[in-house]
Amino acid sequence: MKSGYLTPYRTAGGYDVKINFHANSQPKSFNVQLMQGPTAKGLTVDASGPQTFHLGVSPPAAAGLYLYSVTGTWAEGDVSFYLTIQLIPGIA
Repeated sequence: MKSGYLTPYRTAGGYDVKINFHANSQPKSFNVQLMQGPTAKGLTVDASGPQTFHLGVSPPAAAGLYLYSVTGTWAEGDVSFYLTIQLIPGIA
């Protein structure tokens, strides 16, 4: 992020984030880790549905930059990427 390669999505929270992998089959497993946030680091994010997690509302969630590591796992291997979100106060 310091190099400017990752540009955060700027948004208010209060919705579910659904990840769509462009693959011929659905992943066997799906994992989201909060790598960095205004108040926490290194937390596993609970899924709220298939390939979905909830993005909190600010407040009570702290406004600021959130960096997530998202991983899908298939029999052939894993696909991971970073998702950056700039959470602003309000509801989307």
